Amino acid sequence: MSEEGVSFGKALQLTNVLRDVPGDLAHGRCYLPARELAALGLGPRDLLEPAGAARALPLYRRLLGLALEHYNVAWDYTLAIPRLEWRMRLACAWPLLIGLATLADLAAHPNPLSVTTPIKISRGAVRALVAQSTITVWSNRALAAHAARLRARIAV
Repeated sequence: MSEEGVSFGKALQLTNVLRDVPGDLAHGRCYLPARELAALGLGPRDLLEPAGAARALPLYRRLLGLALEHYNVAWDYTLAIPRLEWRMRLACAWPLLIGLATLADLAAHPNPLSVTTPIKISRGAVRALVAQSTITVWSNRALAAHAARLRARIAV
């Protein structure tokens, strides 16, 4: 379970990194892989320009796909928790559901590198995810289907 736990953390961390790219760039930070940016002929400052941000989209989309792979492993971790440990399952499911919904919003945006405000899901969407998962937490099939619906929204 240790390897799955690492993927769990990587899924959430990578989602935060991808969501925060524009804000980080505005503060002089860039957490995208420097080598991969350089391979595209880009540096972090280039991403502040619309043309540079557009050229970096293939890298961004690849990282979205990597995050999605980590989410898939993280769900295996979550579903391995016994059903009677429903509080633990919810403690794992909630950040994964919120993260997947955020990833879906990032994937749906035409150029998430050029946004001026961070892309995040609404409080209402969070409440809906929490409410639905509270009902489905007892069933691996229902909980997995909930996650699958979110994953299906992510085209990378």
